[in-house]
Amino acid sequence: QFGTYLTDDFQYFTDNCIIQSKADFINFLRNDVWIGISYSIQDLKIRTDQNSSIGFASYKTSFTGKHKDQEMTVEAIESLMLIMEGDDWQIAHMHTSNKMA
Repeated sequence: QFGTYLTDDFQYFTDNCIIQSKADFINFLRNDVWIGISYSIQDLKIRTDQNSSIGFASYKTSFTGKHKDQEMTVEAIESLMLIMEGDDWQIAHMHTSNKMA
């Protein structure tokens, strides 16, 4: 169902040179063994163009969960480019960087 929030030409990029299409990203999420316990978002910034048809969001995020029975916390900086499709916002581009200073 998450795929309905993504444009058909959605792309996901990471700081480890991973690039995924919409189908690849959905397949990754579907097969991920991560069990989330909690998450948070800080420093959220959202901007839109004059017509409010293109948006950009950036934020810091922290996920705590279990991966193969090992509890861990992952921190990242993420950005999203959103496009207004009809009356709904859809994600066209996402970038995640786990290499925070």
